[in-house]
Amino acid sequence: MNDLREHAYALHQRGALAEAEQVYRAVLDRQPDDLQTLVMFGVLAAQSRKLEQAADLFERAISIDQQASTAHNNLGIVLTDLRRYQDAVASFDRAIALAPDYADAYSNRGVALGHMQRFRQALSDYDRALALQPHAASTHNNRAGVLCQVGRMHEALHSYDQAIALQPTFALAHLNRADLLLRLSRPGEALYSCDQAIAHGCDSAHAHVNRGIALKDLSQPTEALASFDRAIALDPGDLAAPYNRGRIFMHQYRFAEALADFDRCIGLQPDHAEANNAKAMCLLLLGQFEHGWRLHEWRNRRGSSFPARVLQFPRPLWLGEQSLAGKTLFIHWEQGFGDTIQFCRYARLAQQAGARVLLEVQPVLRRLLRTLSPAIEIVADLGLAAGADCHCPLLSLPLAFRTNIDTIPAEVPYLAAEPDRVARWRHRLGDGGYRIGICWQGSTGLVDAGRSFPLAMFRPLAQIPGVRLISLQTHCGTDQLQALPPDMSVETLGEDFDLGPDAFVERAAVMQHLHLIITCDTAVAHLAGALARPTWVVLKRTPDWRWLLERGDSPWYPTHRLYRQRSAGDWLGVFARLHSDLRKQLGLANR
Repeated sequence: MNDLREHAYALHQRGALAEAEQVYRAVLDRQPDDLQTLVMFGVLAAQSRKLEQAADLFERAISIDQQASTAHNNLGIVLTDLRRYQDAVASFDRAIALAPDYADAYSNRGVALGHMQRFRQALSDYDRALALQPHAASTHNNRAGVLCQVGRMHEALHSYDQAIALQPTFALAHLNRADLLLRLSRPGEALYSCDQAIAHGCDSAHAHVNRGIALKDLSQPTEALASFDRAIALDPGDLAAPYNRGRIFMHQYRFAEALADFDRCIGLQPDHAEANNAKAMCLLLLGQFEHGWRLHEWRNRRGSSFPARVLQFPRPLWLGEQSLAGKTLFIHWEQGFGDTIQFCRYARLAQQAGARVLLEVQPVLRRLLRTLSPAIEIVADLGLAAGADCHCPLLSLPLAFRTNIDTIPAEVPYLAAEPDRVARWRHRLGDGGYRIGICWQGSTGLVDAGRSFPLAMFRPLAQIPGVRLISLQTHCGTDQLQALPPDMSVETLGEDFDLGPDAFVERAAVMQHLHLIITCDTAVAHLAGALARPTWVVLKRTPDWRWLLERGDSPWYPTHRLYRQRSAGDWLGVFARLHSDLRKQLGLANR
């Protein structure tokens, strides 16, 4: 019997699982209560993903010997894989009670507790396991996963590094490290980790998707597309690869291919919120508003990025189906300052449709938006909106009013500056020169990549006789004012400009004294448009959907002129055209 058991074990060790299974069965046919064979056969069944069979074999082993701590631990592993986490923890508890220094049981219990979101207990178990077995690479890897869950990202990275130092060929640790580095916006290091994971045997769709995302963030779209193609070849049912490939296609003006990839995701998973929303962005960019607005409603299913008050407001959602006459409509903001300024115009349409309108906006915009209409109530307390008949998120109003290109409510100005502030800034700015307000940087982050440009791009404009460049920039990007070329001058408006609760009111007043505003795609562009100020908006090759494609004007803002990159990253070409057009506007010959 021992020889037969050892033969089965040798086959098992060589990876001949089918043959080993036959021999294990032969042993159990002769000796059904052979504890060692039951445990090893259970391990083989677990490796073959026959989880119910594995659980049965471990339970049989335990019925023979209640003191078999290894069987309790292995049963816990299988129960974890079966997502029976509470039962798994009970099995690990028994294993640890029998063997208090059983490092693997602590580590495995940490896995089950992590799935149950009992993170503090999981970390305690991992720390106990590592105190007993400090060189266990898998424990360092699993501990890092829980640290990520609780937001301790840099500690997690250290744990992944320890796992890899202990086991340099640990492909899963390399892959998990890449996941984390992408979350930390460190794509170069993430790419290296992806390559290491693949080199050490993890040639999976997940690894190639991560590699593609890292390459995309490193502005290497051709290489990124190749990685997404590889991921799809490995797993045609993968969703992340076509979704991310579609986003690259969008930025390459390959819109039919982008839509095909988003449709592929939606075909595989109809409720894929990110793919539905990305398709909406693509359709809106193409000017296909009717379908685009409807799909845009998927934005509210994309997790925590959508404000809870929008999802939880206890009144019916209004999307245009019912008359507003005699109703109270609560409209609430949901995204950035620019979005609020652009779409607050719809509150006046609701008012004209017979509604009493309650409008909630970001605190810094409340004073400015009181100029929208005296009949529109700007509310700061959600309790004041509790009596509304219905509600609508701000960016759902174009759908509710069935907006198309020809029906955009583009009457400007629809916001106004305060006269006393306008008078004060007239004194501070003076009447001299051709005054141009400039803004060169939006908020930072990968989501905004490519829309900002260096302040020094304005240098040729600063050298035009009579031109005064006046900074409208605040916060991000103002450090560039300290490193201007020697022959370039930019005026600032003082340390108190655009600070505090009335920031946008101050900007609005300054804009009344500017001959022109030149800005990248930020809230400055929307404020200038809402005030009907002459504005040149500088756009990256594939802009945000609201600027549409190819056209030099904006149907949203009649006073805007759009300057677009003709190829990705080509700010020099954009500013050469700006310089030429500005000289013409000033009646100067181009040189």
